This record gives sequence, C-alpha cells and structure tokens, in this order.
Amino acid sequence: MEYLKIKAWDTLNKKWLDVFKLVLAVDGSVISVVALDGEVYGVHQVMLCLYTGLTDKKGKEIFEGDIVTFNPSGKPLAERPFEVVYGGTYDYAGFGITAPREQGHVGTDPSWDFLNARCAAECEVVGNIYEHTIPEVKPWANS
Repeated sequence: MEYLKIKAWDTLNKKWLDVFKLVLAVDGSVISVVALDGEVYGVHQVMLCLYTGLTDKKGKEIFEGDIVTFNPSGKPLAERPFEVVYGGTYDYAGFGITAPREQGHVGTDPSWDFLNARCAAECEVVGNIYEHTIPEVKPWANS
C-alpha cells in the first residue's frame, strides 16, 4: 500500500508539525490534524503540503509549497525561483511549478508548467513559501 506523505505548517505558531494523522469528515474533507506529540490542530490553523513523489538534484524531497530554482532555458544566468503547486487543467492534474505568489502570481498562471522527473532532477529546493523569502531574481540572459 502506498502512503501519502504530508507536511503541515502551523500558521499561528509559525512552525512545522510532525503529522501523525488527518481526521476526515464523512465526505472525505480534512477536519483536523493530529501531530505526533498528540496535539490537535484545526484545519484552518494549518497548511497541508503534499509530497510530490520527486526529489531534487541533491536528493531532497519536493513538497507542495517548496521554492525551487530551475533554469528552463539552459542559458547562463537564467536560473529562476519557482513555487511548487498542485493544479492542472480539465484533462490533467498534477504538480507543477509557477512564478512565486510573492511576485504577484497565484496558481496556474502562464508560467505554470508540470513538474516531472526530468524537471525535478534539474531543480534545487531552496526554501518554501512559509519560512523563506523568494531568492533574488536574476535578469533573463539574452544569449
């Protein structure tokens, strides 16, 4: 049996929780999160981050909400920060990378692209949207 790997960010206390279990309603929606220490957190107090099933070029697990640097063009100095999101279109849903929310983008904007194994192998996790600021964006290289 395959298990979901989930991280939870406590928005009130600004810390990561070690998730023990999720408490679900009859309809399958999450009601609360039970941490490994036994504390119970309401669903409105935490942000759940799903594991993508992928690792970056250094072997670090990639979760929803992570900030990764990636150079989609392969040009010198063109490395960009991207936020890992879950989204998609009517015919395909999955994890993708998009311009970080801090830069005025939300969800699936025109810069959104699917996060696949090839992309993951070339990117590096440099933080997440909860604890870190977005790395300085370098200007796009013209050559």
